[in-house]
Amino acid sequence: MSGSNGFNGFNGFNGFNGFNGFNGFNGFNGFNGFGSSGGGWAGLNSGGLASGMIQSTGALAARTASPVEGWDIAKDWGPAPRIAAGAVIARPARLPAMEQHAQSLSQHDSTTRFHLATVELMGGINFDFTAPETAKVNWGTAKILELKRPTVDQFAVQFELVMRRSRLRSERAAEIFTQMTPQFGYWAGMCGLHPDTTPKTIEIACIALNLSMLVCQRLKHALACPRPHEYSPMVQPIILTPPYGAWPMGHATEAYMFARIMIALTGQTATSQLAKQLNLTARRIADNRVIAGVHFPIDSPAGFALAEVMADYLLARCGVAQSIASKTLNGTALSSTADADPADLTTPNAGWSGATAALTVNGSVDVAPSALMVEMWHRARSELNAHGFA
Repeated sequence: MSGSNGFNGFNGFNGFNGFNGFNGFNGFNGFNGFGSSGGGWAGLNSGGLASGMIQSTGALAARTASPVEGWDIAKDWGPAPRIAAGAVIARPARLPAMEQHAQSLSQHDSTTRFHLATVELMGGINFDFTAPETAKVNWGTAKILELKRPTVDQFAVQFELVMRRSRLRSERAAEIFTQMTPQFGYWAGMCGLHPDTTPKTIEIACIALNLSMLVCQRLKHALACPRPHEYSPMVQPIILTPPYGAWPMGHATEAYMFARIMIALTGQTATSQLAKQLNLTARRIADNRVIAGVHFPIDSPAGFALAEVMADYLLARCGVAQSIASKTLNGTALSSTADADPADLTTPNAGWSGATAALTVNGSVDVAPSALMVEMWHRARSELNAHGFA
């Protein structure tokens, strides 16, 4: 699963090392060229600079009759006018207003914004594992997703497909190894992403990936579906197998989550060329995990279903929608012999479904927007509008 081992800049993704291929972009904190010592940004916490600042302050600071005279704050938090304090000094009339996201977010670093968004989005999300073989994701008291895991017999049949797909390893090796962490190197060219020109868009994308990873990991832990190599040493995965469960597939979850969020951010339709390319890429990323030997094909549709619900949830929290569809994926209804498009789940006797559709909708759930997330979404949309997206 791509977001669980390393994200140096957003403190939560171990392995994100920034942009997966963009030089020097360690998260959002590694802008190349800001220097490493002395007066450069990277040296602001050095002992040598502290000594220099002590000397400089002592030499340059104006001598005042009272320490209070030094409190001549440059900022005015308004809206009331400054209060005069003698002939020289003025001070703000009040502290800044609370919960002013437009102003406060601009003053935070990317790590802080990431943490704020994570708390905001996970607040209200909870899980229910009381039903046999089943995991539920809830928003408050309302169910937004139910997953029933496949049977061991289904995985046994799927094992043959894993072995068959292993013949493609030499052909797909480059993709497999470069897609181990989130696939920004693949996505950037499609969506016009660059850390210098679309930082707010990248920020929302990383927040979305983190949200999907957190929920997916909790479901993996509860559903406890073994990986292919645990059934037989013949699998011999060509990459290190992640030390947690297989179902749902994390890479499928993240890839389809990214596709949904970017389609919405860029104002594309589901049938646009960008949408098609993002979804084709998501499917190929999921396929490559099977070819590598770390997943069964049946893991992918669960990842797709999770991505669909979590993307709907994120969009609602960002004020793009007011309600989301509550969905159920019955893993026992997935075809054991299928190796189909993970998104082909709703038509009986087609794709992954047998006589009954594997993925069903069970009404809708109202989800309240978050003022903080609405502001972050607005910033990303405005940024993309400047680049020509509607």
